[in-house]
Amino acid sequence: MFQGISGHLETKAETRRLGADALIHPQNPIHVEGVDGIYTFLGMFHNGESRYFFSSAQIDYIRYWLNAMNLTSDIIPLPHSDCFVPKEELSTVAPAVHPDKKTLRKAVDKVKKVSNRLVQGVNVSLLARRTAFERVRKFWTTKVGAWCALDFEEWTGDHRVVTEFGYSLLHWKDGVEVKDFKHFTVWEARAMRNGQYVPENREHYNFGTSEEIKKAKLKAKIATLLSELRGHGPIFLVFHDPRGDLETLQRLEAPISGAVSELPDSIPSEGLFIVDTAALFAALMGEGQRTFKLQQVCNQLGIETEWLHNAGNDAFYTLLALREMAEGGPLDTQKEARWPTRKGMETALTVQLLEERPGLSSDEEDDMIGGGYSTTTGILKQ
Repeated sequence: MFQGISGHLETKAETRRLGADALIHPQNPIHVEGVDGIYTFLGMFHNGESRYFFSSAQIDYIRYWLNAMNLTSDIIPLPHSDCFVPKEELSTVAPAVHPDKKTLRKAVDKVKKVSNRLVQGVNVSLLARRTAFERVRKFWTTKVGAWCALDFEEWTGDHRVVTEFGYSLLHWKDGVEVKDFKHFTVWEARAMRNGQYVPENREHYNFGTSEEIKKAKLKAKIATLLSELRGHGPIFLVFHDPRGDLETLQRLEAPISGAVSELPDSIPSEGLFIVDTAALFAALMGEGQRTFKLQQVCNQLGIETEWLHNAGNDAFYTLLALREMAEGGPLDTQKEARWPTRKGMETALTVQLLEERPGLSSDEEDDMIGGGYSTTTGILKQ
């Protein structure tokens, strides 16, 4: 746990004075075994401003190491109190690794520029998304809890009729990944076919064999799944735009009471939390209000997809997208690394806006057949 944060890196000049070559050298006293580069922390203040820090534990270790190596006659004193930032002043703190001095300098400069823009004109919605992004990244690296992407497909003739359910689950046992993913079709809805507004792809599950199940057993299956997940600690239910799926879970009387969408700063020991990959990707794109469809997100993250609008496939790709972002490094440096030659990312993707039609779910609002999607694969036409 952080008691304080120190070692504020403000400018290129200050970074150079610290000796970038020494910082990333494997014989540096604060080098972490198995980590390629310098291990720092990215902290975000409550106003959205971010900075890179060293932890007080790292600073203490250096002080005592210098004395133990006879490089100082006495243990050098702590830095001035102005160099310390209490954890309470930060909305989130997450690890950040820089493999070389060029990456470190670029990261510091990038974060400072973005922070200055945010402070000058705070976008509350974007700030919330950025905070969620860094907390997800932080929690994922701890390898604690269970991350389970859920997705439903419903009949467009009556959204109360569930036609498919899929999930993709990942948790850790003794540090080793444990995965599970499944796809179910609902027996009572076997004759209720989509295809007019969204693709009908229930027969095209990519990751195993689909199981046909009656609605009553589906309710029990979901309840059992969520109950079993509680044994792994905190549960992170992952959705790509959770609105429709949460309504379906409530209609199926799933045990999700108490679920919250705002992630705490520190990793919880238990609880049920909602994670939205649409909002996370929007944070990566610098968007406070706009969201992107799963197909667009996967395209931009380099994830190949096939047969979207199959509940099992959508759940699998949703968790894959979350993982790609969670393991991609701090938000601003990740964006720079993914799209180094692209400027004005806000205009790089376009969303086809359609007239709102009564009865369409959130999944269908801009996914209608004839609105740019293949009727067979569910892939966005170019």
